[in-house]
Amino acid sequence: MYTVRFQLELSGSEKRFLSKSFFYANQMHNQLVQYATNRLNALFHDTEYVDARKAYGEAEFSKKKGSELSASEKKKKKELSNIMCIKQKEYNLTKTSLCKFVSKEQKKYKNYINSHQAQAEADAVYKGVEKVLFGDGRHLHYRRYNSFDCIKQKCAATGVRLSRWDTICFMKHYFKVRIPEDEYIQNIISSSDLKKDVVYSFLKRIEFNSGFKYYVVITLRGDAPKRIKLSEDGGHRTGVDFGTSTIATVSNNEVHLEELAPDSVNYEKEIRHKQNLIDASMRKHNPENYNKNGTVKKGKHKWKTTKRCRHLKRQVRVLYRKQSAYIKTSHHTFINKL
Repeated sequence: MYTVRFQLELSGSEKRFLSKSFFYANQMHNQLVQYATNRLNALFHDTEYVDARKAYGEAEFSKKKGSELSASEKKKKKELSNIMCIKQKEYNLTKTSLCKFVSKEQKKYKNYINSHQAQAEADAVYKGVEKVLFGDGRHLHYRRYNSFDCIKQKCAATGVRLSRWDTICFMKHYFKVRIPEDEYIQNIISSSDLKKDVVYSFLKRIEFNSGFKYYVVITLRGDAPKRIKLSEDGGHRTGVDFGTSTIATVSNNEVHLEELAPDSVNYEKEIRHKQNLIDASMRKHNPENYNKNGTVKKGKHKWKTTKRCRHLKRQVRVLYRKQSAYIKTSHHTFINKL
C-alpha cells in the first residue's frame, strides 16, 4: 500500500469547522488518557494484582520459551496470567471498555466526530495501556492541541469518504480537493479506482507561520508507480560508506564525498535564535518564577505568555517541521541519484 496527500481548498467557515473537529478529537483523546491513567493507578494499588505480577516477573519461567517449560511451570504461569487478566478486566482496562467509555463522550461531539473515529482514538490509547502493562512504558501521555495532527480512520466506508477525486465528504460536509497537475499524480489518478483501490482516507493538518493547512491522505492498494527510469545497461555496482554527517560513494566511473543535508545547519541557527528570544520574553514577564541565579523555581507556576511569544513558539515548531522535511527530501534525492 502507498499514500497520496492532497491539500483542501477551504473557506473561512470550513476551516473553523475542521479546527473544531481536531479540537474535539484531541479533547476526546485526553479524556481517554485521563480515564485509563486513573484505572491504571487503581490497578497498581491492588495487592492481589501486584503480588501476581511480582511473582510472574521473579519466576524462572518468565525467561524461558514456551517449549522449554515443564508441566508445573506451565500451570503456575497460567494461574498468574489468569489472575492478572481478571484484574485487568475488573478495572476496565480492555479495548472494549475504552470503546464503551469513548462512545459516551462521542455523543457530546457527534456533529464533529463520528463513532469510528472515536474508536480509533480508543485503539491508540489502548496501545499505550498495553505498553504500560506488558512493556517498558511508565505512564500514558496527554497530547497538546498543536501536536494533534490527524484524525484517525478505521475504514473507507465511514469518516472521510471520496465521492470524486476532487471532492471529499466529512461529517456531511463536502470539501474541495486541490489536485496538482503533475504528470506522476495524474497517472496515479487515472490508474486507480475509487471503489476498489482506496483502503481508507484520513484528515491531516500541517502547521505554517500563517496557521494550519488541511490535507486529505488517501491510502491506496498496491505499489506506488516508479518515478525513476533505470539506465538501459542495467547500471553498475556502487560502494557506499556512511558517516555521521557525510557519505562516500565509489563506482567504476565516479567517486563522490558529499555532506548529508548540508543546509540543516541554517535551520538550527534560526531555531536557536528564536528560542533565545522566547527565553528572554518568558524571563521578562515571569520574574517571580526564577531564582536569582537564573534557574526556574521548583513546583508549579503560572506562566504569562505574550502574543509575540506565542507567535515565536509557532515559528520554532514550523522550523523544526521544515528541517525534518528538508533532511528527508535531501536523503531521498541522494538515494535517487545513486
